[in-house]
Amino acid sequence: MLERAAKQAKAILGKQPGTANVEFEAAGRPKSIVVELDRAAMLRLGLGTAEVNAAITDAVAGAEVGFIPEGEARHMIVVRMPESLRANPAAILALPLRVGDFGMVPLSRVARLREMPEVEPILHDGGKRRAALMVTLKTSDLAGYVEKARAAVTKQVKLPPGYRIEFGGQFHQLEAAQKRLSIVVPTALVLIFLLVFAALGSAKEAVIVYTGIPFAVTGGVLALWLRGMPFSITAAIGFAPMAIASGAGAEVQRPLATVVIGGIVTSTILTLLLLPSLYRWLVHDGAKADASPSVPDQDDNRAEA
Repeated sequence: MLERAAKQAKAILGKQPGTANVEFEAAGRPKSIVVELDRAAMLRLGLGTAEVNAAITDAVAGAEVGFIPEGEARHMIVVRMPESLRANPAAILALPLRVGDFGMVPLSRVARLREMPEVEPILHDGGKRRAALMVTLKTSDLAGYVEKARAAVTKQVKLPPGYRIEFGGQFHQLEAAQKRLSIVVPTALVLIFLLVFAALGSAKEAVIVYTGIPFAVTGGVLALWLRGMPFSITAAIGFAPMAIASGAGAEVQRPLATVVIGGIVTSTILTLLLLPSLYRWLVHDGAKADASPSVPDQDDNRAEA
């Protein structure tokens, strides 16, 4: 049942948009080549099993024929068939075997090759059997791909009770990073507000300064949309204050740089245009209203007189 479900999931994922390649875990179910010897033909030619095995081993695995000295180190010289020929059964069957003192015959005279699937062990995870698929993507929208793939596999692969489908690898890291960011980002925003409030001593002025954050978020989202990029962890890091990117590669740097640059542009423009109006409305006008004198009523003055 586990093997059948894995094959069905492999076929479904292979048709999903954004899938580059899907293989079973380990090296895609590799096949081994078995050499079957013709004992009667070997006997007629006077060849032994050790001679045939040595010829195949030297050609495929390599044979040491000397070394190159370099100071106290020695670099061994290994001679073997090139990789393209080692994977070619016809080239292996064409290997020459020495017969007697002067004769040569190809390996195909005394042997034949047969491919057979590699028997893999039953894999376990947490005490339960599992079958894993390795999926290579050609899209950077990992969360969107997993959402669509999960829906397609769940709908088409019917599993009995006790079986489940999980997505791991980079998607598991994405989920873990999202959980951490859900704690780190709000905490950082609260700390920033407290620091601004402590520096200005006014809740109104702290709120006005704090409006720069939604201005920057707006620019970051707009920049991602204009460049056709999905919201990723590196993009989320671009929204988090005082975040430091790690790692190399354009795939990581582009979303971060896009969010930061877009946030800087919109934050600067909106701050120059809207911040003075907000300050005048919330602080200046309020202070002016508080400072305006009150004029007593004349009737009240007469009554007091």
